Amino acid sequence: MVRKKTVESVQETQLPKALIVNGGSISSYLVDILDERGCQVMKLELYSPTNGKFDYIFLFDNPTFADEIYEKNLKAAGKFILIETKEDSGFPFRQKFKILKVGDTSFWSLPELADKILRTLFSSAHTTTDLRRKPVISAKPTKEMEQDFSVKIKKEETHIKPKISPTAYSKLHNLDGESTHPLNAVNLENKTPSAVVEKKHRFSFKKILLSLTLIIIGFLLMLIGLSFLYFLKVQKTFTSLEYHFKSSNLAAAISDLRQAKDEINSIQGVYDFSTNLIFPLKNISYVEEIGTILDLAKKVTEGGAEFTASVLEITPQVSGFGSVTDNISKDKLQEVERKLENFDAILIDSKGKIDKLTLPYFPKERVLSNLSPVISKLTSVYEFLPVFAQVFFQDTPKIYLVLFQNNMELRPTGGFIGSYGLLTVASGKIQDFKIEDVYTADGQLKGHVDPPVPIRKYLQQPHFFLRDSNFNPDFAISSVQASWFLQKELGKNVDGVIGVNLSLAQKIMQVVGPIKLSDFGGEEITADNFFYKVHYLSQDNFFPGSTQKKDVLTALAGGIFSKLTEGSKNNFLELVPVVKQSLEEKNILIYLDNPPLQKIIEDHGWAGRMVKVACVEKKDENGKLLASNSDSCMSDYLSINEANLGVNKANYFISKSIVLEKKIADDGIVTSSITISYENTNSTVVLSPQIYTNYLRVFVPIGSKLISVTLNGAAYSPQDVDTENYSSDKTSFGFLVKIAPDNKGVVKIAYTLPRTFVGSNTSYQLFYQKQGGDKNSPLIFSMTYPNKFKFKPLNFSSSSPSDNEIYYTTDTSVDRVFALLKE
Repeated sequence: MVRKKTVESVQETQLPKALIVNGGSISSYLVDILDERGCQVMKLELYSPTNGKFDYIFLFDNPTFADEIYEKNLKAAGKFILIETKEDSGFPFRQKFKILKVGDTSFWSLPELADKILRTLFSSAHTTTDLRRKPVISAKPTKEMEQDFSVKIKKEETHIKPKISPTAYSKLHNLDGESTHPLNAVNLENKTPSAVVEKKHRFSFKKILLSLTLIIIGFLLMLIGLSFLYFLKVQKTFTSLEYHFKSSNLAAAISDLRQAKDEINSIQGVYDFSTNLIFPLKNISYVEEIGTILDLAKKVTEGGAEFTASVLEITPQVSGFGSVTDNISKDKLQEVERKLENFDAILIDSKGKIDKLTLPYFPKERVLSNLSPVISKLTSVYEFLPVFAQVFFQDTPKIYLVLFQNNMELRPTGGFIGSYGLLTVASGKIQDFKIEDVYTADGQLKGHVDPPVPIRKYLQQPHFFLRDSNFNPDFAISSVQASWFLQKELGKNVDGVIGVNLSLAQKIMQVVGPIKLSDFGGEEITADNFFYKVHYLSQDNFFPGSTQKKDVLTALAGGIFSKLTEGSKNNFLELVPVVKQSLEEKNILIYLDNPPLQKIIEDHGWAGRMVKVACVEKKDENGKLLASNSDSCMSDYLSINEANLGVNKANYFISKSIVLEKKIADDGIVTSSITISYENTNSTVVLSPQIYTNYLRVFVPIGSKLISVTLNGAAYSPQDVDTENYSSDKTSFGFLVKIAPDNKGVVKIAYTLPRTFVGSNTSYQLFYQKQGGDKNSPLIFSMTYPNKFKFKPLNFSSSSPSDNEIYYTTDTSVDRVFALLKE
C-alpha cells in the first residue's frame, strides 16, 4: 500500500500568535493592526475552549474565564490583558496579568482605544489601569443656590460701601446738581450744554460698539468651538469609514458616509449662520476656502454613498459555487457605471480645488495622498466595467473556453495549458462552469497534426495538441488554434477564449485570504504557498486518467468564489483593480469571436496581440504630447519570448534582468545589444532538480541583421539560431538556452536595425512588449550617440550625467514605450 506523503512547506519564520476573545468592532480593528505587524491572529466572538499556546491574549469582559484562558492558552513568556468595557465587574487584581478598564467604547475612537490597549499590554508594570470616560453633565442652579448667591452679593456690596461722612459725600457730588470737583469745574468751563451732550453720546456709542464687538467675538468663539466638535465627530466617522472600506464591509461604509454627510451638514449650518450674521466675513479668503471644503465634502460623501449603494446592490450572493442570484442585471450595471462616472468626476474636481487651497493648518497633502489612490482605483473600475458588461451580459448564452496557463512552466502566451474550463454565461449569470484536465481532451484527438518545429525538435513530440496550442506569441492566433483543437477533440464550438495565468489566482488569494480545501485533508492554500501547494496536490500520486488536477482547481475556484461574498464582506470592489492590473500585466488575455467587441478589447491592450512596429502617439493626463507617431519618427521594437520545453515548473525558480543598449554611430547606423541575466535558484527541498530548458525568441523589426548570440561568453553557430520573419513587420531570432539548478547564465544578442537614423528623423521610439505570464524583472534602457545628435526623453527621465547618453531603469511589468525627441 502506497503511503500518502505529508506536505512539507518551505521553511518559514515563526510568527507570534495572538488570541482575541469578544470585543466587537474594536477586536476587529485589533485583528487588522496585529496582522499588519506580523502576527497570526485567532479571533473568538464568544469564548469556547481552544487548543494552542499564544504569545498575546486579549480578553474583553467575561473575567470568569480569565484564569482558565491564562493557564491553558498563554505561553510561558506571553502577555495577557483583560479589557473591561462594561460596568466595573469587581474582578480582583491578579499579579500575573494586566487589567484595563475603558468603559463605554462609544467615548473612544477605534485607533485611540487600540493604541491604549497595546500600550497597556506592553507596559512593564502588572497593574489595574482605569481609563473610563464619562459624559460631562451641567447642573441647573437650585433656588437655595440662587439665595446663597444673592446673600453673598449683598454682603460684598455692604463691604465695599465708601466710608466717608454724609457732608463730604454731598459736597463731592453736589446734590443740588452742580459738581464742585476741581477737575469737573475745569472741564465744564467755557463748555456749552450741546458740547457736553455730544461727549456723552460719543462715550455711549463707544461703549455700545465695544459691547457689540465682545458679543460678536464671544459668539464666534462659541461657533468655532461648536464647529470643532463637529469636526472631531466627522474625523471619527471617516476613520470608521476607512476601516470598513478596507475590510470590504460596504453596508457599514454606506452608513458611515451617510453619517458623515449629516455631520458635515451640521457644520455647514454653523458656517452659513456665522457668515450671514457677519456678512463681511464672506469676503475673507480663508473663510471662502472653508466654504469650499464643506461643499466638496458634501459632494464626496453624497456621491460616495450613492456609488457604494449601487455596487452593494449588484454584488452577487453565493449559495454554492456556480449558483448566483439574479440580482445583477444589465440595467443595474449601467446604473453603477453612471454613478461611478459621477463620483469619479467629483473626486477629480475635488482634487484640483484642494490643490489650490492655502488655508493654514488644513492637511492638504494628506487629503491629496488619500484621494489619489481612490481615484486610480475608481478609474480602473470605470475602464473595466463596460468591457465586463460586453463580455458577460449578452442576452443570449455565450460559451467561453478558459485556458488555465501555468506560468511556472512559461509558454509564449503565458504558460503551459494543463487544464481548461468551459464557462457558459448569459445576462451576467454563470449558467455552467466545468474544469477539465487537458489530457482528457487531447486523448480524443483523431488524426495527426504537425507541431511547430521547436516542439518536435526540442520537446521531441511528433504531434500537436490543445495543450501546446499557445505556441504563437499572438494570443488571438493561439486562441483560434485552441478553439480548433477543442472542436476537433470534443465537437464543441465557443464564442471566445480567455487565458488565465496562475499568477492571477495568487493575486486574488491576497484579497480573499487563506482557503481550506476540505476534500484534500483540510490543506490551507495561501498567497505565499499557492504555487507549491497547488502543484503538490495536483501531482501527488498522479496517474494517467486521474481527475486529481481537475478536482484541485475546481475546489480552489469554488473556495475563491465563496470567499468573495463571505459574510458582510463584499470583496468584488477590491477585486476589480486586481483584475484590471492582471489585464495590463497580461495575466488575463481575452479573444472574442465578435469583431466589434474584439476591437474594444484590443483598443484597451487586453487581447495579447503582437503590436505593429510603428511609432505611437501618447499624451499625459493634461494633454501634453509624450510620444509622436509622425512620419519623421524612427520606430524600433523588441519582444523577448520564452517557452519552457523542459516538462517542468522551473520558472518558479527563475529570476532574470534585462539590459537594452542602443548605439547610434556617426553614419546613423543603430546597433542593438540585449543582455539577459538568468539565475536558477531551484531548491530540491521543494521540487526535484529543474533544468530550465528555454526556447528563447527575440522579435525585432523586420530586416534586422544578427551580429552574434552568446551564452556565458560561448558563441552560438548560425545553424543553432532560427531566423524567421514573423508577420509582415518583424524578424525573430530563436535558440535554445539551458540553465542548470543553482546556476546562472548570461545571454547576449547583438544586431543592427534595418533603418538608419538620418537628418530628417526628429524622434525615436522603442516599443518593448512584455510576454504574458512572465514574472516582473528589472529592465534597463540606454542609448549613446555622437555629438551631432542630441536627444531628450519625452516620457521618462534619464539618470545619466553625460550629454551623449540616455539611461533609464524600470521593469517588465507592462509594455513600455521609450520616446526620444531630437533637439
